[in-house]
Amino acid sequence: MNYTKSPQIEILHGRYSLVSDWSGAKSIRYHWRCWWNPTPGAALLFNGKEYTLNSKNLILVPPHTPIKHLLRKPVESLALHISMEYPQPPRVQKIYEIPVCKSISAQLTKIQNIHDINTKNKESYNNQYEFSLLCLVNMVFQTLPNNLWNATSMDSRIRDCIQKLKSNFKSNHSNDTLSKKASMSTSSFIRLFKNEYGKPPQTCLQNIRLDQSALLLQQSNLTLEAIAEACGFCDRNYMSKLFKRRFSIGPASYRIQGRSI
Repeated sequence: MNYTKSPQIEILHGRYSLVSDWSGAKSIRYHWRCWWNPTPGAALLFNGKEYTLNSKNLILVPPHTPIKHLLRKPVESLALHISMEYPQPPRVQKIYEIPVCKSISAQLTKIQNIHDINTKNKESYNNQYEFSLLCLVNMVFQTLPNNLWNATSMDSRIRDCIQKLKSNFKSNHSNDTLSKKASMSTSSFIRLFKNEYGKPPQTCLQNIRLDQSALLLQQSNLTLEAIAEACGFCDRNYMSKLFKRRFSIGPASYRIQGRSI
C-alpha cells in the first residue's frame, strides 16, 4: 500500500523586527533559514558571493550551510527558522534566491499588517500571525526545483520503518530484523527500501544518527564522546569520519561555526 506524505513543517522561529545587531548570528544551523527585508542594508556571504537582502527576493538557506551575516545599517527584517521533515531531506549547500511574485508579495504584506495591528486578543493575534508565516513558508518551498525532493509517494512499510529508526536511532537495527517487521524477505525489503528512500536501510539509520549529532552539537555542551554514545556510534572517531563525509565539515568545526558569526 502506498500513501502520499505531506512534509511536516514547523516554524522554530519567526519574527518581523528591526535588526540593529547581527553579531550573535550563527554561521551554520541544522534547519532551514529564510530572510526577507523590505529595505536594503544587510546581506549574506556564502562561498565568496554576497547575497543582498531586499524586497525583491527571499533568501533561503538549507540546513548545514555555513554563511556569514553582514549588517551595514539597522534594517527591518523577517527572519524564519524552519524545520521540515522529509523521508530524505536534501543535502545541498547553496543559497536559493526566491523572487517575490504577486502571491508571495500579498502574503508578506499580510504578515506586515498583522504585525502592525495592535489587538487586545493577543492569543488570536499570535495564532493568525503564525498561520500566515506557515502559509508563506509553504509558498517558498513550492518554488524550489522538483528534483530537489524525493517522490512523496512512499510504501507504508518503508514509511513505518523510517519512523521506527527515527524514534529509536540509538539501537542497532539489522536488515533481517527490519525486514521481518515489514513481513518481507531481507533481499526484497532492502531492494524496496532503496527504491523508496534512495539509499539502503543502514545508510538511512546512519543519516538519522548524524542529523541528531548535528542537533546536539548546537543545542548542548556534551562532549564529542558523549554525543557519539547518545547517537549510537561506537566511538567519536567513527562519528567524526562519517560526519565530515556527510556535511563536509568535522563535528568540532561545526559546533564552533554554530556559535559564531
